[in-house]
Parts: sequence; C-alpha cells; structure tokens
Amino acid sequence: MSGINPTYRDRVRYTLSHKEYGSKIITEPEGWDTSDKEYSRHKKYKGVITKFSNNLRFVEDGADYINYIRDTYDVNAEIWLKREERHPYTDVWTLDYDGVLDLSTWEMEDFAVKVKFNSSGLETEIKARESEKVEIERNTSLDGHNISSLSTHNIEFEGRKIFLQTNFIGDNSSTVKTEIPHRKGSWGEKAVPFGMKLVNKSDELFHEPVVNQFHINNPDASLIFYGHNDREKEHLLSAKGKFTVKLVSKDEINHSAFLRLVLVHYSGGSDYNIKETYIIHDDLYPTKWGSRTINFDFKQNLYLEQGDSLGLFFWTGADNGNWFDRGRLDHVYENLEIDLDIQENSFFEKTSSKIILAHELGERLLEIITGRKGVFYSEYLGRKELGYEKDGEGSLKGYSCGHWLRGFDKLPINDSNKYKPFTTSFKDFLEDLMATENVGMGIEKIGFKERIVIRPIEDFYVDYVTIKLPYQVSNVKRKSANKHYYSSVLIGCEKGWENEEAMGLDEYNTQSNFFTPIIRVKNEFKQLTKYIYASYAGEFIRRKPKSDYPNLDHRNDKAIFPFALKREYGYFSLRKWQDDFDSEPKGVYSPETAYNLKYSPVNLLLKHGRTIASSLKKHLKDYLRFGSSEGNIGLKTKQKNKKEFSENGDVLCSDLGVPYHLPEEIEFEHEFNYDIKEQLEGTTIINGKEVQNIYGIIEFINEKGEVERGRFEKLKPNSKAKWTVLKAS
Repeated sequence: MSGINPTYRDRVRYTLSHKEYGSKIITEPEGWDTSDKEYSRHKKYKGVITKFSNNLRFVEDGADYINYIRDTYDVNAEIWLKREERHPYTDVWTLDYDGVLDLSTWEMEDFAVKVKFNSSGLETEIKARESEKVEIERNTSLDGHNISSLSTHNIEFEGRKIFLQTNFIGDNSSTVKTEIPHRKGSWGEKAVPFGMKLVNKSDELFHEPVVNQFHINNPDASLIFYGHNDREKEHLLSAKGKFTVKLVSKDEINHSAFLRLVLVHYSGGSDYNIKETYIIHDDLYPTKWGSRTINFDFKQNLYLEQGDSLGLFFWTGADNGNWFDRGRLDHVYENLEIDLDIQENSFFEKTSSKIILAHELGERLLEIITGRKGVFYSEYLGRKELGYEKDGEGSLKGYSCGHWLRGFDKLPINDSNKYKPFTTSFKDFLEDLMATENVGMGIEKIGFKERIVIRPIEDFYVDYVTIKLPYQVSNVKRKSANKHYYSSVLIGCEKGWENEEAMGLDEYNTQSNFFTPIIRVKNEFKQLTKYIYASYAGEFIRRKPKSDYPNLDHRNDKAIFPFALKREYGYFSLRKWQDDFDSEPKGVYSPETAYNLKYSPVNLLLKHGRTIASSLKKHLKDYLRFGSSEGNIGLKTKQKNKKEFSENGDVLCSDLGVPYHLPEEIEFEHEFNYDIKEQLEGTTIINGKEVQNIYGIIEFINEKGEVERGRFEKLKPNSKAKWTVLKAS
C-alpha cells in the first residue's frame, strides 16, 4: 500500500492519503462532474467552509486503498482525497480541492466503493462532540490518547466590597405568649422571640426564629435570628415597628415586675454567653390590665466576632411576694409589626485561585474531544509566550470554576476531598467568546493539517475590496435578507444574578433586552453566555473557602467564572474601571473594587453594534429602546474615547457603527475560472496583516452596468457559477 503510481491523468489527478499508509494517485473517481461543491459562510460561526456533499464512486486502486484502511480503522479512518489540476499557464500541478472521506457512508457494489466526501475531517469530529461536557483536568482524550499537561496560573483576588442588607418583617399570623408561674418567692423570667418573616437575606446565617418560650440565658439555634457568626463583621441594625401587649394573668406580683423588648448579643457559639443586652422598649406598666399598642424605633452599630449570635425577644420577669404561695404573670403579644433592617459594608480578606487562560482552555478542549494537538489557533487569544507575535486583545481572559475559587484541588484523592472539577464543553466555550468577545470561527488548512481559527468578527468582514469580478453579472435576483433584520436584542448572561444574598439589584452582569425600530419583522438578535460574569456571585462563592467550609455544597461549585485580567509586575490581576473606562462608573456600589464591567449588557450591545446595525441604515436618528433587565439598570459607564451609556438608556442607532452589510441578498451568475478561483482562495496583506480574500468585499458589475459591492455568502462553482452576496453598506 505504500507504493505511488506516478501516472498522470491528463489535466487532473486524484490522490488518496492516510497518515499510516502514505499517499496513492488513483483512478479518477466517478461522480465528480456531478458534484455539488459549494463555498458557504457558516450561519453561526461566520467562517467560510467548502462543502462537497455528493457520493463519489471509487474503482480499482482507489476502492482497494479505501477498503484496506477501512478494515483496520473502520469509520474512524481519516483518508484524505486531494484533487489537483495543472496550472493553465505554468502547467504545474496545483491543488484544486481536498477533503476527508466519510466512511460512515461507505457502500460497496460490483467492487466499487461509494462514499461521501467532506471538506473537513476536523469539522465533523467537532460537530460530533462539541456539546460534550468534559473535565479539563483529565489526562486522556475521549479516544483514550494521552494529552498535554494542563497549564494554569494563579491569581490573587483582593475582594469585592459588598453592601449587604437583610430585612425581616413582623409575622402577624402568630400570637406570642409569655407565661411565668412563680413559687416560693423565686424570681421568674421568660423570653419568647419576636415573630418575624425573612424578606431577603445577604447571609445564610440569618433565619426566621421559632416562637417558643425559654429562659433568656439558655436559647438554642432555632430561637435566634442570626448565628453563629463566621468571621469579624460590623452591622448597622435598625428596628422600627409596633405591637399590642395584653396582660391576661397576674397574681401576687410585686413592684419588681418588668416587660421588655430586647436585642441580645451572644458570644461563645452554642454556649450562648450574653455579651450585651440592648433594651429597645422597657415598659412602665408591666402589670397593667387591658391591651395597649407600643411603638419602638431603635438603631445600633454591632461589632460581631466569630461565634457571636443575635436574638430579638419579648422578655418578662417578676418576683413573687409570698414565699409560700404561687404567683403568675402572663402576657399576650399580637399585631406584630416590624421593619428589621441589618446592613453590612462587607469585605473579605484576599484569596488566591487557579485560572486557565482562554487560549489554553480552547486548545485543551479541542485536544480532549479530537485527540489532536496544535489544532487551535487564535491571534486574538494568543500571547507572545505561546509563540504569537504579540499579545492579542483577548489574550488575558481567564476562567475559573466554583471549586477553584474556593481553594479546592483534585489532590489528595480521598473520601474527605469533595472536589468538583472544572467541567465545560467546547460549544459553551465558543458561545461564550461569541457573546462576550464578538468573535467567529473558521477552519484553515495547511497542507493536510487543519486547524480551528478564532478571530474577531471584523476579520470575517474586512472593509477592503479583495475580489474583483471582471465581467458583468447575469440572471440577477435580489431579495430582502429577513434574517438580518432585528426587531429586538437579548444580550448578556443566562445566569449569575439569582443569588439569595441581597445584592441582586446592584449586579450589572446580567441580561437586558432592547427593541429596534424594525416592526415588520420578528427576529431576535440573541447573544447569551452560560458562564457567570457576575462579580457578586464570584465574591459570594469566594467567601466560602475550603479551609472554613470543606463540606459545604454551594449552588455555583461547578459554574464557570470568566475574568478580564491584566498583567502587573509579571502577575495577573483583575482589570478595574481605570483599565477600560475614562471615568469612574456611576450607580454601582464600590466601583473601586468592581470588575468585569466591560461585560455589562449595554457594553456588549455596543460591541455587537455593527452586526445589529445591518437593518438600521434608514433609522440612524432612531433609537434602540431599552426594554428590561435582570440587574442594575442604573449603572453608567464611559468607554475610553466614547460616549457615556446607561444600562437602562436608549441607544442611538448611529452609535452602533457602520454595518458590515445591508439586509439585501443578491444572487447572480458569473464565470468561475482559474483566475477568479485564485482570487477567492488567496490572501491579501492589509495594514501588515494577511487577510483571506473571501472575507473582504467583492466588487462586481451589476445588471445596470454599474459597479456594486457585496459580502460573500455562498458560491456554487458549477457550470453556471451561481454567487450569493449581501449588499455591502
């Protein structure tokens, strides 16, 4: 099988190749003349791929070659077919087309093999496995091959300052009682929690107290509303409300009786040592018959140490005046109204976390699902230390997972280690980049080697003429490209703001929707990421380190958290507003510690502006109207050298930038000869950068004899050579 037949087939020759069995020039396969070869822009990823969908019928040496390799590798065999033509001017063999046989379509009849032919083996592999979620710390590919070691970095998180707020209201559905029997002159005391309902909480240590009587020196966890404190904190507590108290029984009670509403500060964890008692209301008439309404208004700064707890109680007591007889003091409390507000300007000490940078993550995911090394390429995500000429604009984007942020590690492997590994899919990773970085994906070939290329979307819509069709086009058909009209925009993150803590309304990295002036077409421009960019969600899980919470299950333990990073003194740190904006953001708590600000919905909207603008050329003085948001609509940011935008503001259509194209599709026929093929498949150096011509502007002479320009969409280079372009803006 290693021999090569040197015989040329006239002006065209066909070669089959396999990495183990070498190359062989074969008899021309049948079916090529009726092939459905097509150049087509991918609807989602924007890169142009070449399709070849018809079956080819291989005979003689070609059939033998395919069957021999199929017997060894079955459907997984990667057999390349190369078609070459002699250059019309130099007579040198030049590549016309190549691709991979799809052996899952193999058929054999009369010793001939019929099989479909794909332009890319890598594309079919990725399509089969791109949605599979994989653990990136694994040592083998999905095919069992050993893969490269995982490359990660450490980053120190200084911490996000957070305004935490918890609210309770009164529970009017309950009637609270204190019943104090006395005997033999003893002093009696009873306490019962103020019945309250939790409205929202900024800390899971807050909970609704259970209404039950106890001695104030001996509570349990069900009777307090906060505890046990996990670290040093400072709270501002305010309590305002009223209640109705009614004396229902008293007997042999002297002047020492009391009735109080108290806030009790305990220390010592479950020992509940009284550290401080704050009297909110001290009643002047604890033994007065009848019912009356009592109002209260109280504020107190509280410094809490580890192990401290808080409780709010009705506390009554009395001294029986007769040594031998019984005494009694019973009260009923109704119509419980309270607005209990606890605020904390919260900060948590520095922690460090493992991160993986975007290029390494993409490279690793592809190696895991394909078993191939070196098939990921991106100047946008690449860095000098990876062999690129310079650091790309998106090169310093890092990804972590919930357990990495909490300080967990896969080692040691034992029953006590509850580690949850970094798990994601290539599809989720790519969709994240598309939504937040506005990139596209293409497949490039260098010889028989393919690679996935991630580029900014503008690299797929170059603003220079790179292809000129020499003749006037014919059979022109124009139509509205409805898929490029957008009536609404949904942009941002799918999740991350649904935390139980009280900061959801301050979180800016959520999702928002906008409405365009287009009302005759219903079509949504949707770009959402499944990853969590929310700074509060990242901060809350960071505050549950393994050292303190080794057995805690957090809802975001397996979530993926991306971060915009920068280099400082050779280390990575979080980008802050000064790195991306002209002025300090408005309408957000602690902007000096905020991060990932450039990924807020309105900033992502502007990043995708030229795509959204495709149908708005006639509406430049109109606005994209803000609809709704899941987060902080009051945030205002000003990117460097740009206008200030508010998350809930309307966006002028002209601020979206010049559209890449207009929503008009033009079909026409134009000769596809060797010179045009070289233009289409060639490259041009523009501003020092090599650009594939197919991503530039196509210039042609339209049906009126006028020069017109378009963006490549599709081409079937058969006898009529039917082209499809979008009208250039």
